Amino acid sequence: MEQKRKLSALNHETYPTSSQLGDWDNLCKSTQDRLNALIIEDDRFIVDGRGRKIYTEKPYLKIEIEEL
Repeated sequence: MEQKRKLSALNHETYPTSSQLGDWDNLCKSTQDRLNALIIEDDRFIVDGRGRKIYTEKPYLKIEIEEL
């Protein structure tokens, strides 16, 4: 990745759209499904959520859960 584009992505001025990264909705759904029995009884109890793909030099997943 050229330096200018990389800096723009790191500053969240541009977002990844590569087909290699997966569709946003599929990434969110698979994450919710994986939470079943690990964190919550069933993902049908999730009432709100937000997902975002951003570029980072080291891939990671951040999940915040709040009981209502």
